[in-house]
Amino acid sequence: MINNIKNNFKRKFKFSRLTLHTKVVLITTLILIILGTVAFFFSEYNGLMNGYSLKDRIYASYFQSVTTRTAGFNTIDTARLSKASVFMSIILMFIGASPGSTGGGIKTTTFAIIVLSVLALISGNRDVNVFRKKIDEDTIKRVMALISISIFILSVLIFILLITEKFSFDQVIFEAFSAFGTVGLSMGITAKLTGIGKLIIIILMYMGRVGPLTLIFALSERNPKINYQYIEEKINIG
Repeated sequence: MINNIKNNFKRKFKFSRLTLHTKVVLITTLILIILGTVAFFFSEYNGLMNGYSLKDRIYASYFQSVTTRTAGFNTIDTARLSKASVFMSIILMFIGASPGSTGGGIKTTTFAIIVLSVLALISGNRDVNVFRKKIDEDTIKRVMALISISIFILSVLIFILLITEKFSFDQVIFEAFSAFGTVGLSMGITAKLTGIGKLIIIILMYMGRVGPLTLIFALSERNPKINYQYIEEKINIG
């Protein structure tokens, strides 16, 4: 993606010359940063940022929006975040960074494709289209598998954490999603976790960094390929 942008700048920059991957990453990242900044601005306006100037509120909100998906540094006390801010942080940490980076999470492109799939379904389109290009069905299947596997792993390990650890629900959830997103943020409970709790956090960090889909595909490659198809039949949903 970086080479794609660099090569574009060598000539007169045109957004249309960027690859579909680069376009999706840039647009999704921009949207997430803006939404996160607005969310933190209002959720902490009369909270941790009470007394800040308007300029400082905007800077702090922007930094918090970015750091929950990448850096892991904090300019405000994470342990004192409001419930709304914790909820927003969890969403951003679950989405994580972009493919090819050192960040974890399900990645920005995965989030973008699932949103585009929902919009296509609502609008009645059979295909998922973006920037006059069609997203192939194999990619959509991988996205659905990645999200499903990620949610399943997080649900199981968070359930165990809630049994073994004596902290509040939001503290445990925040810690788990931070580990999965390899974010590095904490509400101050990391060092106080039990041995089992620390082991689960390590597993979540590893899974978030390597990617659950990568591990599943690595294992599935050992299985023989099936060269036949079953008869198709519909199942009612909703």
